[in-house]
Amino acid sequence: MAKHFASSGTPFNYLSPFNEPQWNWGEKPSQEGTGATNAEIAAFIRLLGPKIKAAGLATTIALGEANQWNSLDGNNSDGRGDQINQFFNANSANYVGSVPSMEYLISAHSYFTTCPNNDLITYRTNAFNKKNAVDPSLQMWQSEFGILGDICGQLSGYPKNTGIDYGLYVAKVIHHDLTIANVTSWQWWLAVDTYNYSDGLVYINDPAGGYDLAAMKTDGIVSDSKQLWCLGNYSRFIRPGMMRVNASLSDVNDPAAAADSFMVSAYKDAGKKQFAVVLINMTGNSKTYQFDITNFKPGQDMISYTTSASKSLQKKVSNTMISFWKASQLRR
Repeated sequence: MAKHFASSGTPFNYLSPFNEPQWNWGEKPSQEGTGATNAEIAAFIRLLGPKIKAAGLATTIALGEANQWNSLDGNNSDGRGDQINQFFNANSANYVGSVPSMEYLISAHSYFTTCPNNDLITYRTNAFNKKNAVDPSLQMWQSEFGILGDICGQLSGYPKNTGIDYGLYVAKVIHHDLTIANVTSWQWWLAVDTYNYSDGLVYINDPAGGYDLAAMKTDGIVSDSKQLWCLGNYSRFIRPGMMRVNASLSDVNDPAAAADSFMVSAYKDAGKKQFAVVLINMTGNSKTYQFDITNFKPGQDMISYTTSASKSLQKKVSNTMISFWKASQLRR
């Protein structure tokens, strides 16, 4: 299949052959999952990698898609967890780090590890520490997330919710995946939703506002969500090749407290000599922070983009700042 698409001008950059192998998916094909043990995955990868290389494809294998973060460093009682150690420790029987056509990464999904705040932080810290203990050069991806199930009684994947609280929740998860787990890729599920769930960025309904799939094929209503715009506060400005740099708030030091109040992260584009700063305000109150930019040379304006209950990436240019910033703000 990869060879076919490559020859037609649409090559696959990556192949991810297993999805959430920790779950027992059953016989009915109602979801896209691949239950498998680490040993079964390793055996398959050792067959697949040489085949990809022999076919002359530039496609690489992106391994992981763990059901949740703690399957990367623990949860191995049934031989399906501890995947960082299992697949990338050279002394492991399931080591695949040297298989041809392997992308040197491990991926996980952020489901079921986002609340309470201590869990949000601990799961990602543990995975990052395990990765560094096994091989600091190994990349980690967050390869699937959407608003699913009950979120500690505060939010819910059903029915559809598209307000700012849901958008800020997405931003909060992205922040911790980028700054605690230090992922180098962050991916959303799913882009266009036709059902009554909170996991979409863009929604399509039938002309009456319902969920008649047949009616949607010829007419309907297209609407956005704050999930879309809050994701955009990251994805529009943090582009491939940029590096995260240290950023902190003078009055918020405890990560668990920050998760319910104010968060900041910053990203540098060395080639363009630009920075993107993302500020998140989880409270209902406004607050002013002054950037410390004493080491920056005079330059261009600061441009801010705000997403709130009433704004969606609303742009504002200020000529009172030095250097060039794209400040991305999210708030209620």
